[in-house]
Order: sequence, then C-alpha cells, then structure tokens
Amino acid sequence: MTDIISFPPKLSKLSHTQLAQLSSEEFANIRENIKKRNRRHLHKNKIHSVDRKLILKKYPNKRIEHIPLLRSQMARLYDEAKPSEILDFFNSQRGKEWKKGYKRKKLQNRITIQHFSFIDYPNETLDMFYKFAEYEPKILEAFADFVDDRIYDIAPYLLWGIVKKDMYPYIRGGKISNRVSNVIKGLDLDKFMDMRLPNADDRNVIALPPIMKPRRTLVENQNVTTLDVSATRLVEKINEWLIQLDPPMALSDEGCVNVTSFTIEILENAQRHSVKGEEGNWYMTSFMEYRDGKYFCSLSFINTGMPIYESILSTTNDSVKQELDAYIKMHKNISSNILATVYALQDGSTRENYKDSRGGIGMLRMVKFINEIGDTSISEDKPQIAIISGNVCIKFSDKYGNAVKLSNNKNYQWFNLKQDRTIEPDKKYAYLLHKAFPGTIITTRFMLDAESLQKKVKNNDCN
Repeated sequence: MTDIISFPPKLSKLSHTQLAQLSSEEFANIRENIKKRNRRHLHKNKIHSVDRKLILKKYPNKRIEHIPLLRSQMARLYDEAKPSEILDFFNSQRGKEWKKGYKRKKLQNRITIQHFSFIDYPNETLDMFYKFAEYEPKILEAFADFVDDRIYDIAPYLLWGIVKKDMYPYIRGGKISNRVSNVIKGLDLDKFMDMRLPNADDRNVIALPPIMKPRRTLVENQNVTTLDVSATRLVEKINEWLIQLDPPMALSDEGCVNVTSFTIEILENAQRHSVKGEEGNWYMTSFMEYRDGKYFCSLSFINTGMPIYESILSTTNDSVKQELDAYIKMHKNISSNILATVYALQDGSTRENYKDSRGGIGMLRMVKFINEIGDTSISEDKPQIAIISGNVCIKFSDKYGNAVKLSNNKNYQWFNLKQDRTIEPDKKYAYLLHKAFPGTIITTRFMLDAESLQKKVKNNDCN
C-alpha cells in the first residue's frame, strides 16, 4: 500500500477498493503525490479534473463539499436568482438584472476587501456588501482579496457566509492573510463561506462555530429551546477561553447566569419580534485568538427582519408608546429611528413592550459583561460594541462604552455625559448609516487581560 501512495499509478489503474482502504491521511498523501507528478505534464485545469475524479473514485456515492462544480453544471443551477432576503434588499433590481452564465462577463479588476469591520468602519463594510450584490447578477468570475492583517470583527465574515449560500458563485479565489485564514478555519467558517484554506493553522484559535436557527412558523410554550442550548454552548466556550489564562480562570455562577440571560434575550428578541406571525432567524458565532501574547475575542449576533426601531415604534403598549413618543418629541432634530433604537436598548423597555418575554435587560447586561470580562489598561484593546439595525448605528465605546446604573437600580446609556434622556444622544455614537441592513447586527470585540481579571477576582474576594 505504501508503494501506491509514494509512487501512485495512473488514475485508471487505481480501484475504488484500493482507495477505500486508505486512511484520510494516506488519501491526502496520494492526492498530493499525483498532483506533483501531473504538474510536470498537465495544465492546472486538468490537474484539478484528475483530483476531482480521484475523490469521486474513493467516495462514489457522495458529493464532497470541496469538489468544485463544472461550469456547465453551475450554469444550469443558476439560470435564475435564488431568493435571498439580504441580497434582494441590497439590490432591488437583482432579479431583473440576472444574466445566465454564458452572458456573464469576468470582472477585470480584483475586489479589495479592507477595513472589514462593522465596529470600526460600518458604512464602508456595508457598502462592500452592496457592491457584492451589485456584481452578483452579471459577473461570471472575480477575485476578492482580504487585505486586513487580522479579524477585527467577526460579524462581516459571518454575514459573508450567510449571503454566500444564495449568491451566484462568481468569486473564484483571492488573497488572504494567514492570521485571518487561521480564525476562519478555526470557526469552520471556511465551509460556511465556501472557501478553501489548505494552509490555515487554527491551533491558536478557540471558536464557537456558527449556530443558526432558520425562520419558521411560530411555536408557543417551548420548554427547552434552541435558545437555552445555544446560551449554554456560549458559556462553555467562554470558560474554554478563560482556562487558557495564567492563572487559569472560569466564569463565576453569576457570570454564567449573566451570559445565559443576555444570550437568550438577544436571540429571543430576534426570534420573537423581528418578524410578525413567525419565528425569526438568527446566527451567532464567537472566537478567541492567541497572538503576540494577547487573547483577542469577538462575539457576534445577526438576524434579519424588522430593525429594532421599527419593532419598538409599532408597539401596542400604551405606556411604552407614550414614553417613546415623549422622548422623540424632546429631540426633533434627531431621527426617530435613532431615538427609538436608543430607547429600546434601555433596561426594561422590551420587557414592558412584549408580554411573556424572559428578559428586558439583555442588551445592557451584555454591554456590562463585555466591559467586565474585557477590562484592560491597554487603551487600543478596550472593549468595543456596535449595533447595526436598519439604517442606524449605535456604538458603545470610549466615554459611552458601558452601561450606567442609576438610582432606580436600572442600567441606562443615553449617550450623553449626564445620562439624561432630555439631552440628545451624541451623534458620534448614535447616528444614521448611508445605507441600511435588513435586520440587526450586534457585534463585540474585546481582549482577555489576565492581570486585570486577577485584580477583579481579588477585589471581589475582599468584598
């Protein structure tokens, strides 16, 4: 068998029986050896074709994910645009502009994907997705280069995976840094994003691969739900991160409750209140990357449907409506979309708005938790949180990075220095985007600083 691997015969001389006996590692070796031999004599397209046939000979009854479709097969699959809530929103003419494969053209210039972060560059990142949607109905082939040196926000990569499954596969490759590819591989996002990263090394990445729930008919009175299971998985993953520190740490009982509570509420809001009469969809992912002596983390949630402001503005709760209308009238120069979003984030607003909700304090509880676990004296690594909902962007950072507990024991963040709802929110931290997203993105970035966390543990022990 070793001779077959080291000196493989022609493909026609290899039988399914021989290949079926090979382990995954042995099969990978024989594939590589055949490629090396073929590179001397064959064109790269023929090399890929032989490799594809070799895989199918070992797995005759199974279509493997990484086997590319033949151009003719792809043309038949994509005669018409696949329905896509997000792509159809980004390009309202998508269906009308759709071209069959033989009428499409190659994009001459490479697509440069830079500053790919809703936290740091929300407008530019959203513009990039609109550009993808603009190209998709008419481009046959393009190459996209991810030029960021690392992942500053996992949300755009998660969104890329979401839209990619409904998109004509016109992006055929491109460049990507090792550090970015390592995280994508660790998250299993390479499969979700339909990317091949054979050289990625995810040993320094501890990740929670994307968890998702599709839209479906509303189901009442569920006892143990996907929400509870997903929240538990996030708690377990954060503990995996903390145990890497020196000394190893873990969430306290209160910390576990906090993570479970804010995760369930964020997902429940997406599930219950983003689509009328149905259970909405949602996606969640997170990772920790160890690099240069630091532990970098990101946690993100995405759902499609009604933005936060549209949901709260349509309330039928009289007390909420009266209070919200009063807040909007106080600040006539500020968009009602911004004001409604800011109002909805405050403790208790959604609890009063929606009956039978398990929360009402989830968003600011998450903000406080991220600031607690991500506390550090390194200014450029302090926690950052962004919310993109419809055409509104809210940023928790700098002087408005955390929630503030007032005398009534509730948490607030009105985005002004006095934490007074009668003062308008700071336009640098609550503002309108150039374009809109059909739903809500909640995304965070923080660093685990063992020294700062150790001081907090000691202070808590003393108290």
